Amino acid sequence: YTGQIKLVLDRLDEKSLVVDTSSVWLPFLKGTVEGKVKSAIADANLNLKKKEIIIVENLPVPSGLLGLSLKLKDVQSEPKGHLVLFLEYAL
Repeated sequence: YTGQIKLVLDRLDEKSLVVDTSSVWLPFLKGTVEGKVKSAIADANLNLKKKEIIIVENLPVPSGLLGLSLKLKDVQSEPKGHLVLFLEYAL
């Protein structure tokens, strides 16, 4: 792997959205609040399709650990959004 790591926001996961309605004191408004939040997320996703948001232009990657040099081999993202860096010792 060579190059830089750029983190880009391209969508918000609507399926994993949880709306905390515990502070809504009128029970009949809870559905309205959830609907408005989901609508706002859907609108945000439409905007992100047009223009992605760059979170980090160049993610710093450690070049060493305990005095040993490290080399970046691969970068992968998991479905839940975790970024996994595969590093190996550069002996």
